[in-house]
Amino acid sequence: MKTELFYVHDPMCSWCWGFSGVAKQLFNSLPEQITLHRLLGGLAADLGLDQHRFARDLSAARTQNILMEEIQHSRELHADSFPSLVFKAGDSTWPVAIDYLDASPMLELIEMFLDMEESK
Repeated sequence: MKTELFYVHDPMCSWCWGFSGVAKQLFNSLPEQITLHRLLGGLAADLGLDQHRFARDLSAARTQNILMEEIQHSRELHADSFPSLVFKAGDSTWPVAIDYLDASPMLELIEMFLDMEESK
């Protein structure tokens, strides 16, 4: 059975940035059978960027298509905040509560979901 973990984030979100160290620990500890996917849930343009370049690059058709596809996918996963983690096995999905300090509780929950799916 295909098992996946979706990380929905906004690369310019301070909460996502704050989670990045623990996220890296989690991602490096995932069981081999889980495929990790990173999805953009949005883009905040309020962090001192070159607004004209950002607007130009963001409004490019290719960028818009990719962004809209990823936002739609994150909505289908019911990821409504940043950062979000969603575990998917087959047709079943489960949210994984974010722990900003320790990857262990998230990994334990993911392994529990994995065990549940394998025992079916």
